[in-house]
Amino acid sequence: MNKDPMDGHKCKEIARVHNMGPDREMWLGELLEPIKGEPQETHCLHIKTPYKEVVWGILADDLACYVVFDYILRGHPINERWLQNVAEKYQINL
Repeated sequence: MNKDPMDGHKCKEIARVHNMGPDREMWLGELLEPIKGEPQETHCLHIKTPYKEVVWGILADDLACYVVFDYILRGHPINERWLQNVAEKYQINL
């Protein structure tokens, strides 16, 4: 089994979601050192639930995709022009 490249990573917390509920955490870190084999990653997303705890290496631009997903998930009307601007800026295929 391959070792997770995020094991032992070094980061600084830069944002945290508060009031997540019992046994839940979510926070964003800025990497202090490159991840071995993944030099393009700049940040990490830490998610803890009662069932699992995971850490993902992400690009700062990945967060724009999460904003789009949030809008869709919550049923917010998405302004077509705004969505197109986000897609072009971050090169997202929608």
